[in-house]
Amino acid sequence: MTRSQRPSKRATTPTSATFSPTEMLPPPSPVVSSPRTPSIPRPLYLSSPFVEAALVKGNFKTIVMLPKYVDIMEWVALNIFDFYTNLNEFYGVITECCTQQSCPTMSAGQTLSYTWINHDRKSVHLPAPTYIDYVMTWIQNLLNDEATFPTKAGHDFPPSFPSTVKHVYRQLLRVFAHIYHAHFHQILHLRSEPHFNSLFAHFLAFGREYELLEMKDVKGSSSSPVGCNASINLANLGVTMSLFGRNRTPRARRSPTPSGGAPGPTRKDSGGPPSRSPSPGGQSGSKPLYLCTPFADAALVKGNFKTIVMLPKYTDIMEWVAVNIFDFYTNLNEFYGVIAETCTQHSCPTMSGGPSLNYVWTHQGGKQANLPAPTYIDYVMTSIQNLIDDENIFPTKSNQSFHPSFPATVRTVYRQLLRVFAHIYHAHYPQILHLRSEPHFNSLFAHFLAFGREYELLEVRDIKGEANAPVGVGLLWERWKEKGILES
Repeated sequence: MTRSQRPSKRATTPTSATFSPTEMLPPPSPVVSSPRTPSIPRPLYLSSPFVEAALVKGNFKTIVMLPKYVDIMEWVALNIFDFYTNLNEFYGVITECCTQQSCPTMSAGQTLSYTWINHDRKSVHLPAPTYIDYVMTWIQNLLNDEATFPTKAGHDFPPSFPSTVKHVYRQLLRVFAHIYHAHFHQILHLRSEPHFNSLFAHFLAFGREYELLEMKDVKGSSSSPVGCNASINLANLGVTMSLFGRNRTPRARRSPTPSGGAPGPTRKDSGGPPSRSPSPGGQSGSKPLYLCTPFADAALVKGNFKTIVMLPKYTDIMEWVAVNIFDFYTNLNEFYGVIAETCTQHSCPTMSGGPSLNYVWTHQGGKQANLPAPTYIDYVMTSIQNLIDDENIFPTKSNQSFHPSFPATVRTVYRQLLRVFAHIYHAHYPQILHLRSEPHFNSLFAHFLAFGREYELLEVRDIKGEANAPVGVGLLWERWKEKGILES
């Protein structure tokens, strides 16, 4: 087959029909304005439908009301713990996007920057990640301090507690505001705007109900508005209680389990690594979640993948395979990047793809080694990235031929990518569900399987594993074949 002319560099934009958890959204509509007075485009978090996205419909009044027989100090302390934990988890997911380069100042609007008060009582400007790290560390230390947040029965809250929690609340608001201002597009990429909006609305309602926030805190100064104040309707959040002057009732020990707010993506340092049941998919002794309805049937692409993987007319088959390998690697790498903090040497001491199947890494000398899953996956992704960057293996310049070893190389790459898919399904599918990303992940995997079978990059035994060590995703393959999504 004669190879067609190719561009000088392979595009980094995926051309496949699958989407990653960080797929790009369409740009906002252009704003028509006068040449003399150009208008500023409305931020995404103030635009429909994102501003209306929520898990909780209606008023938050009933959610924030003080339960009967519960001490008000205890109620405030518990909710402070919950808000901190959930916000910390959200920030943990987008923290790699918040760097000293991307966020050189801690800002919450185009003209509003926050300063940190150091030990010398001097205001200093800090990069956003440094500022937020200081805030979260300071709050964590307060929560761990029995003198400030007592958890033992019979221990009273200190007289300074109302003042302390107001300071905590103000700092948490600044973190919310920065995420809305600088990182809301990452929240959208994760399809988590309903969770984040609901958490913030709950936070505002609670703060106003117990006078932990003042309107000037939410709005910023008159000349430096905090953009997020317009995203929530505060008209229904009237103040009916005061933290001070309440009759206190006997209280029980505070549970460390968050009881309110919207759930967020997991972060390993928000209270220890998440526990994982020994059964794949997070269900002990039962069918794994990724094989259960409706999760197994969740997809972005309905119907058969045959037409998606067919070789386009006038396209060189080697180039087509190379482009798709690049896309699959990029999309899978982005998914793993989102859940990487839950894949640790403690939670995943071996690279497994099923309850009785462990993969071993073969070093250059031929020596095999059992590696923890994060180490194994790092080796896989690094080796594939090096291959993609090698012009001798994946040429991108015109009139440059593919190496004779290219077919064998891409089969090896495909087999390793399959193992990463299998491990995520086996050990981390609950995190995929928490991110509401199962349609994206399933569609990516179905596309990957269909393409691998179409171009003989995968054998059925690769998908199903050995006879006595089944790969759970082999059952997913069989289910999708029965439904006509994949072909034999």
